[in-house]
Amino acid sequence: MALSFPAYLGLLWLLGILLPTASGLAVSPAGAQEPQPTQQPQRSPQPTITPAPQLPSVNQLRDQFMKGCITKGNDTPQRNYCDCVFNALMRRYNRQQYMNMDNLIIRGGPAVGQFAKLAWEPEFGACRTTSPLGQI
Repeated sequence: MALSFPAYLGLLWLLGILLPTASGLAVSPAGAQEPQPTQQPQRSPQPTITPAPQLPSVNQLRDQFMKGCITKGNDTPQRNYCDCVFNALMRRYNRQQYMNMDNLIIRGGPAVGQFAKLAWEPEFGACRTTSPLGQI
């Protein structure tokens, strides 16, 4: 009984003479064992953990905010208004969120500043009604 070519390949594979490889089939000497890897698998490097940068305290953030907000020297009504706005922002955002927005405003120029005025309008509006300043 003659074997077909596919049956012949299958028989060689079953006997361990023909080994499947990534690029096709390879002939192996009878009884040969598969070579063992000589190197251990490489481990991927462990990620380094960098500590998060220390956030400024609320008082430091307040000082920076007040420097940018107060434009009329040590004007008490303006200081009260700016303090009110800062407190409202701190109730709405955590320190990291506030810092992210503040950094965007500083680096973004006038268009981003206008956007911030719109985004923070609830805080500005609430403080206008409680501050004797009215419109700033």
